[in-house]
Amino acid sequence: MDIQKQQTTPQTRTTTDDEPQVREVLNRYVTAFRAGNIDDLMKLYTEDAVAFDMMAPLQIVGRDRYRKAWEKGASMMGTPWVYTPRDLRIVAGSDVAFAHAIVECGGTSKEGKIESGWVRHTLGFRKVDGKWLIAHEQFSVPIDFKDGKAQACMELKPEEVVH
Repeated sequence: MDIQKQQTTPQTRTTTDDEPQVREVLNRYVTAFRAGNIDDLMKLYTEDAVAFDMMAPLQIVGRDRYRKAWEKGASMMGTPWVYTPRDLRIVAGSDVAFAHAIVECGGTSKEGKIESGWVRHTLGFRKVDGKWLIAHEQFSVPIDFKDGKAQACMELKPEEVVH
């Protein structure tokens, strides 16, 4: 299939009665994240969830494996954790949905200092047995190729968002 020959249509936003349900999952996510409650976070994922997290590896497949990644991250910082979404957008169909936001994300250092930075966060949801669950998650930051080397742009702020 030749992508250049395909017709494109403007993006549309589908609103369904399911959008408030997806928003409620996000509210539970934020509450569990800020509390550092990995057990409650894991209840929000499908068994076969796929994650593209900030830490290695490139891809984590499965809720049980993703739990281990969360536990590893939690061992590096204390609570409370920081999760402050901005510019949140949700698009929900009848059985799949996605959400994305710019998020201040971080945690409490071993010295008790809050450390955070702004990241991009995208979540894909799937309705399983009538319940919305996270099937895909991606955290990312832009990179800059200063001096020919890729460097994460952790210092960016939301004011620098281009609309």
